[in-house]
Amino acid sequence: MVAKSTVLRLNATPDEKTAREQKLAAAVRTVLECIGEDPDREGLLLTTERYAKALMWMTKGYEERLAG
Repeated sequence: MVAKSTVLRLNATPDEKTAREQKLAAAVRTVLECIGEDPDREGLLLTTERYAKALMWMTKGYEERLAG
């Protein structure tokens, strides 16, 4: 059985995918702040977006269907 959130991700529109990446980037920003980092410093400016895209790529298998 496939999880409801997996089905939502599988059928997401481009706008929904963008919103999901933005939400994940905001969560990464919170993590950085909690560990004492400044997400707005030069070396971290694009880190939240890069991390969000990387995590979505690493978990893209959830969007695939295997032949049975």
